[in-house]
Amino acid sequence: MSSPSGNPKLQSDDPKNPAMKPEERVKALARNAMVEINPSLKAICYIRTGKEMIRSAEKYHEDGSYDNAYLLYMRFLTYEH
Repeated sequence: MSSPSGNPKLQSDDPKNPAMKPEERVKALARNAMVEINPSLKAICYIRTGKEMIRSAEKYHEDGSYDNAYLLYMRFLTYEH
């Protein structure tokens, strides 16, 4: 199945699809950013992971990969409980 962009690997709701409108793209990125918290894991695991997410997001931003940077920043800031 081919997406509107002509790339068979990109779905119409894939944030990497260039045919998406900017506001749809941000909404799709936000949906992919949701994180579930497991209460049985120690807080230190989340702290370490958060630090790594920020480091990776900064690197993505420096490299111009703004979608990936946004996704990691949103995962850092949001969670479901």
